[in-house]
Amino acid sequence: MQHGLKDIIESALIVFKDGAYLWKYQNCSDLFAVLECADCGKRKAIFTGCGLRICPECSKRRAKKLYKKYLRIFKALSSLGVLSLLTLTVRNSPTIEEGLIKLMEGWRKLKRRKYFLKRVKGGILVVEVKLGKDGRWNLHAHLLIIHRYFGVPNPDEIKSLVIPERLKKTKGIKSNSDLLKPHKGLGQVILSILWENITGDYVVDIRKVRSIKKGLGYVVKYLLKPPKFESPEHYVEWLEAFWKQPLLIPFGCVRNYGDGEESYHPICLLCGSSNFTFVCICLRVDLDYWLKPEGVDYG
Repeated sequence: MQHGLKDIIESALIVFKDGAYLWKYQNCSDLFAVLECADCGKRKAIFTGCGLRICPECSKRRAKKLYKKYLRIFKALSSLGVLSLLTLTVRNSPTIEEGLIKLMEGWRKLKRRKYFLKRVKGGILVVEVKLGKDGRWNLHAHLLIIHRYFGVPNPDEIKSLVIPERLKKTKGIKSNSDLLKPHKGLGQVILSILWENITGDYVVDIRKVRSIKKGLGYVVKYLLKPPKFESPEHYVEWLEAFWKQPLLIPFGCVRNYGDGEESYHPICLLCGSSNFTFVCICLRVDLDYWLKPEGVDYG
């Protein structure tokens, strides 16, 4: 990472949560969790890193782990429908929090609309944040969805739609009945109308993907690297807005999918127990102090 960017991030972490996470960030490559077997007392150390969303190295590890997990899930569910990338955009906002609230509330309403609900089986969502040229925040929701083909709706799916004036002029769509006629790009038009009716914004893009790996890679790349801003204040705002927000949101069949995979549990090499208690987070140079004479088990 460029030295200047590192300085900006550290300046942000001095302010964020009163500097509580600065030490972890500065010592990311040397942080270990020390655990103790509750049955025999043997200790082991597991590398953790700082785990901060603002950390490029931890972001890489997290993205790789999520890619591996969801590649397996999407492959297992691929027979349920076709795969597409869907992008939802809201107008630039004065704050990240304001834009995020609008984007996520819009998404929650969209996924309950009949036209969407009857066609989309499930998927994942991540949020991209950029600072616009106007100094306001630009937010996008990037989704990888499994769905039936969009197209001509049933009349009851569009009976409450309000046709925007812009479509009357540019597309010649005068009434809802015009949406019952098949034509190229109809699905995107209806999704755009839905999104505009919900949020007041109409920028929606949907495109089919033929490769699960490429589609998933496109979405997960937004988790691979934290955003780059030019001031500490921008990072502080970003960290505060996303502090309680999940980085990746599964929904529908993807969220409900269970393949029997168990989460990782450390195993004691002395007695075979998986019953561990947390001791502390420590630096690499302090491992000998916290571990018992048997030495470090990097397990």
